[in-house]
Amino acid sequence: MKSIELLPTGKNIIDNIYKDPFHRNKEIMAFLEMLTTIEGHFSISIDGKWGSGKTFFVKECELALNVLNDENGLDSEKRSKVLHSLDFSKDDLKKKLKKQKCIYFDAWANDSYDNPIIAILNTLISSQSLLKQADIKQLTSTLEKLTESFFSNKVGIDLTLLKYAMKPKEVEDFQEQVSLHEYIKKVINNLTRKDQRLNIFVDELDRCNPRFAVKLLEQIKHYFLLDNVTFIFSTNILELSKTINKFYGNDFRGDKYLNRFFDLSLSIPEIDADSYFDYLISENSLLVYIKNELAIIKFLNMSLRGINNFIANNRIIDYMKLENNPEIFTQVHKTIYMDIVWSVVPILIGVRTVNYSSYAELLSGKNEKLFANALEHTEFWNLLRYDASASELLSLCNLDKNNTIEDNKDNIVKTIYDKLFVTTLNRNQVKTKSDNFWYAVNQNLNEVLKTISSNFHFE
Repeated sequence: MKSIELLPTGKNIIDNIYKDPFHRNKEIMAFLEMLTTIEGHFSISIDGKWGSGKTFFVKECELALNVLNDENGLDSEKRSKVLHSLDFSKDDLKKKLKKQKCIYFDAWANDSYDNPIIAILNTLISSQSLLKQADIKQLTSTLEKLTESFFSNKVGIDLTLLKYAMKPKEVEDFQEQVSLHEYIKKVINNLTRKDQRLNIFVDELDRCNPRFAVKLLEQIKHYFLLDNVTFIFSTNILELSKTINKFYGNDFRGDKYLNRFFDLSLSIPEIDADSYFDYLISENSLLVYIKNELAIIKFLNMSLRGINNFIANNRIIDYMKLENNPEIFTQVHKTIYMDIVWSVVPILIGVRTVNYSSYAELLSGKNEKLFANALEHTEFWNLLRYDASASELLSLCNLDKNNTIEDNKDNIVKTIYDKLFVTTLNRNQVKTKSDNFWYAVNQNLNEVLKTISSNFHFE
């Protein structure tokens, strides 16, 4: 299995643009092109579930813009990789994008600040890529001349958080008292040229404490109404609405409240599960249990994070070793046994990865419907196309061997689920060849359950 960290590190961001495992490069370019059409103050929300890759998406957009503006510090090889992987063939688009500067603000990492506006300003003036273009002396002097009393009276904050963010050896006196509105405007103007827009990507807002999240939204709306600034919030709108409700009360309509802040709402593009799965695995994709893994990923509609954890959990299991069960003697029984194990194990691991309560229901014999639906998506039924296997499975399920598998699907599922999770046998209860078969399957499943219980990654 190829290793890919879930954390959006610089290396992973570059690799994802270069290899495009999420198939999102086209969406990145479409989004960047849209940014060039915006005029006046503007706010965008990019909605996506937790683990859907929102942070990767906005950081890839940030990297692309910084590469175009030579503000990323990448060596020539990495810079060429990015430029080659994204379609910057339109000269007019490239020219427009060079007028788009950007900064990434992790709201969750900053929600310990009493006042969100200070966290944003601190990020702005501390950004190395932006400071290359800033008038550092003027900016620092402005910070020094704004008195503690002014900030305390206006917004109740401590100047020292900003005062020491950047302090060069020599600064010129800059005798000016400004309002907070004017101060923010001066900061933005110092970070952009006359014809440039600043795009501020605000990430992880839905994970912040409710007070910080609400205050950040309201302070941005109040203080950042600047014609050359676009705010892009990458967030889980449903979870953010719940956060708003926690602050104002459960009867409050968080979704309507949020509509006040976003001029445009977008959804994160769905990842291409097939391509991403192929990118991660190193085994032969034609192996039955590998096919079943992909089938369960699609059935459970796993997020990017869920896919990563699901595959990691499956690699704990040696599927080839499961084939060797001395309790099973006949070749036909071995075939059916492997078909069951290679289908059921990915189902159990998949359900446990995304929803532990559903997993507990499966194991306790209380969710046959979920088991049946999941089994339908695997290769299980396809492997029973051979008459000997089909006939013997009917026999193992105490069904008429002269019937067809198709006519007995419900009864087969019910029997398998019952034998594995409801009326399991112990050694003393084994009386027949059929009993021996189900006992052997259970023994292997128990070993698998012990393994995954001690080494598991949840979504």
